[in-house]
Amino acid sequence: MNNPSKLVALLESKYQEARIDGSQDMREILMAGLNWETSYWVGCALSWIEQGAEIDEEIIERLSEISSNKNYQQKTRHRATTISNRWLHARNT
Repeated sequence: MNNPSKLVALLESKYQEARIDGSQDMREILMAGLNWETSYWVGCALSWIEQGAEIDEEIIERLSEISSNKNYQQKTRHRATTISNRWLHARNT
């Protein structure tokens, strides 16, 4: 499934529910949300990460971009920064 609109719509479900379904590439869905231009879908993707979605260096780079992009709501930028910092800290310990 490559239609970004259909992918991000899946972010409205809980991560575990979507994961149990297993019919989609979870990372593809997560990246579609993180690459969306509005805070709503980015926020949904951040919720998935907070619920346990796996992240990698590419996702961390995207979170860094979100953190510094003032087009996103301040709350969204702060969440992205917090997640990124936690991941980096855990990786370095």
